[in-house]
Amino acid sequence: MFLCYKKKSINHKFFWKKYLTFIFDFSKFTHSLIHYLIINWDCFNINRESFSCGDMDSINNLTMNRFNKTHRLENKWIAIYTKARHEKRVQSQLELMGIEAYVPLKKEYHRWSDRIKLVDVPLIPSYVFARPNPTQSLKIFTIDGIAYVVKFNGQIAVIRDEDIELLKKAEKCKEVELVSTNEYKGNEEVEIVEGIFAGRRGRVVMSDNRCRVGIRIEPIEYSLVVEIDSRYVRLLVPVVT
Repeated sequence: MFLCYKKKSINHKFFWKKYLTFIFDFSKFTHSLIHYLIINWDCFNINRESFSCGDMDSINNLTMNRFNKTHRLENKWIAIYTKARHEKRVQSQLELMGIEAYVPLKKEYHRWSDRIKLVDVPLIPSYVFARPNPTQSLKIFTIDGIAYVVKFNGQIAVIRDEDIELLKKAEKCKEVELVSTNEYKGNEEVEIVEGIFAGRRGRVVMSDNRCRVGIRIEPIEYSLVVEIDSRYVRLLVPVVT
């Protein structure tokens, strides 16, 4: 008596779909890990005795505490540089993680073949500002669309609350443009005494016989250039020692 066994067929389409999904997920994880290690290698100078088998929570907490201590990011604003046209996408992913995020916007008229529309575009292309709490710092490096986290003097750049408020005010002002700090030469240092930018200091930029003041945002090397009435600025006299 002969027994006949039916050979089980393999669903090749299903197999390749699962295989490619695994490869994609693994590649994404590896990219995030390498990106994190390159930027934050100095955070891993931790005694090997701390790494006990099965104690992953302690390892994560230790690494996070060391990261926050090294870069001093406790509830501080940082600047994230994104891939082209990924600002709003990165902002959405940060907010889904519970991280406060901000993208300064300005309005521009965009022309299509059949219409002209007023749209919101980033004031600083490819920049997103985020304020993670101490338990959220490492999550940033897992987000797709981030090119790198901006550094200043070898440390992750910390953006002052005053500079974030400055950018929020700039969104409401039409006579404002943002330029790279290297693109203009400032003259006398002045203080703005009236208007929404009162109290801010900058340098006078003369262009087409108009008085314009460049207010520098140091960590990201950009300056907010605002046109203002010369009566509303006060010249600051250098202190001679």
